[in-house]
Amino acid sequence: MPVQRTEDTQCTDYTLLQAASELRDTLDAIGLLAPEWRLEQVTSKGKGWTAIALSRRDAQWLAPALAQVIAKPVLTTTVDQDTCALGLALPGHRTLLRADASASTADEVLRGLGVEPTDERTGQRLTWLLADRALSPAERHRKAAEFLGVPLPQRTEQPGVAAVWASPQQVRACLPFPGHGAWVVPVSGSLSLVVPDGTGWAPSPVGMMGWFTDDTGTPFQTMLVHWGELAGVDTRSEHGTAFWLFVLQERDRSRIPSDARDLATVLGMADRADAITEILTGGGPVEDKCAALLALAGIPSVPAGGSPADLAAWASERPGAIHVGPEDPGRWTGPPTTSTAVEPAGLRPKYRRRRAMRRIRRLAGWTEAAGWIAVPALLIGGLDDWAYGALATVAGLIVLRVVLKRALRRPKPKGRPDEVV
Repeated sequence: MPVQRTEDTQCTDYTLLQAASELRDTLDAIGLLAPEWRLEQVTSKGKGWTAIALSRRDAQWLAPALAQVIAKPVLTTTVDQDTCALGLALPGHRTLLRADASASTADEVLRGLGVEPTDERTGQRLTWLLADRALSPAERHRKAAEFLGVPLPQRTEQPGVAAVWASPQQVRACLPFPGHGAWVVPVSGSLSLVVPDGTGWAPSPVGMMGWFTDDTGTPFQTMLVHWGELAGVDTRSEHGTAFWLFVLQERDRSRIPSDARDLATVLGMADRADAITEILTGGGPVEDKCAALLALAGIPSVPAGGSPADLAAWASERPGAIHVGPEDPGRWTGPPTTSTAVEPAGLRPKYRRRRAMRRIRRLAGWTEAAGWIAVPALLIGGLDDWAYGALATVAGLIVLRVVLKRALRRPKPKGRPDEVV
């Protein structure tokens, strides 16, 4: 999803969990530990590590459990207005490093990440770095990640709001969005506005599409409006989904009327397609167009173009606004219930079997693609027998991938569709 860069020096409260494993493997392990959780929208990957935005409470529970399952280190970082604290979970035990940790503890963390201290002061340099008041806590995090050799994903934000056609109580029941706080602003009895409060790794409505559902998992009609470098509108309802980037307006203006009809249909306002077309084709700043689209949907006075801090300040003053912090209890967060809780170490064999199936399925996909390329070449070369053999192999690989897909499907938690990870 398009985003714009946020300066690393900006001081924002957030907690980031980083696991030394691939994205799909990490999500599968978490799915085994806590089937109710939904974390797909708050993950990123890079150079063999997966990063997940979480609340501090959930990271403290998940890190040691995840390390037991994947048998690899899991690093947690919590940044607030004053401090940057690291914690490292290793298979078998957990070591926490904070700004006031001893150098010996820091050395242990370095070794756990495969970084051999070069001298007796290596651990001290890390603790000094975490306690350096000349740097913002977010900047300390970035420098500590470089020191430890852990790739830090680009910190991003795309200011905006989410309009959800549901009551404030129904919307509140779907929050918090993992690791992020938000304001729920009532617009009417059946329409609410969700405004990120600025906390979290990437405070933005981008990624929230499909997040707001009823108890059966049916998504509420939703419209995400975001601005900045890549301003756009995302919509979803029973009529389908539509996505519009304002930057596309300069590339192909002939598509605007049809795109406007799609947006109007998804929003249940098919008779307002001309009005949406006028907004999209009109002049003026993109922020004004965002505000006009929100007003057309029945949500006036939103300060479109503002930063997350501006939006949060505006939302906090709205009548009846409900604040949901990243540490507040929610439907999709917290340790697993007693009925689903499993000893983490006992899940490791199952996790390894499923990881092997994913590797085999991926290899089968590559081989299948190569087979489809080879068959015409063999036929052109007159090697019919070889071509028939390749076709039979491709058919077998298709069957294998279908079987493995079914085997990887996890049972459906309440209110969620079946998932293949």
